Amino acid sequence: MRGATSGPTSRTLDVLELLARSPSTGIRYVDIVRQLGLNQGTAHTILKTLVDRGWVIRDPGDKTFTLGPAIAAIGAQFDQTRPLLHAARIAAKRLSEELGFSASVVELVNEELVVSAVYPGEYGEAVPQPGTKVPYVPPYGAIFAGFAPEPERVAWLNRATSQSQEVQDALERTLALTQERGYDVDWTTPAVAKITAMADSLADLHPSLLSAMDQVLMELTALSFDEIDTDRSVTSIIAPVLDQPGYARLGIAIHPLRPLPIQKIQACGRRLVEEGKKILDLPVPG
Repeated sequence: MRGATSGPTSRTLDVLELLARSPSTGIRYVDIVRQLGLNQGTAHTILKTLVDRGWVIRDPGDKTFTLGPAIAAIGAQFDQTRPLLHAARIAAKRLSEELGFSASVVELVNEELVVSAVYPGEYGEAVPQPGTKVPYVPPYGAIFAGFAPEPERVAWLNRATSQSQEVQDALERTLALTQERGYDVDWTTPAVAKITAMADSLADLHPSLLSAMDQVLMELTALSFDEIDTDRSVTSIIAPVLDQPGYARLGIAIHPLRPLPIQKIQACGRRLVEEGKKILDLPVPG
């Protein structure tokens, strides 16, 4: 949506999103001020308004703030307003229990990949929290670009840090394989993820950094289609929830965060695809 954004609204939403990342422990006033870079007067006004409206609760004992009942009331209506997401969340929870890995639901919102829900697995591995955002930039989001209309697909490819023909060819092969098998595999380590997220600013600093990012992209995309018979360290496996035209509306992912044999990777990928197809077959209220 084009047009100017509202600063006061953005700051209010920043507070709510911060509290949503600590749903059980709550956050102190001073920490809200510090983490969001707000002045005390602004923070006090926002919190008082949210408390008065029931969106936030202030614990009288430890003085921490948590989300309030008004949020819960909205959440209770959420499943009815977004039945596809509701079905995807049920599927992700089922997969986490069946496969033992943490699972999540991912959405594409305003050129960002947003984690909508997370279900811990039995291994207790650390995974992104709900609300985590990642730029929709190669190699991230191949599951959406692979099932997108051609203009969106091209736009995704053009967001790559490098426009070298070698990197573009590798990304094209990744999208083709994603379409062929119906799921994508993310081999990215946390360190590489941070480097890739910084790619745009790094590329502006020195040409050698652009060359390094070319190599990172090549390694990640090569692993996506060079499935040799050896264990690979897998960050996530993700399959789409498609709409009737065949475009990816959501993604259902599992997060092994460990080396897996290719046979296991393929078996998990097929299960994700099965769950995604089940959701597509569900009747959606008009």
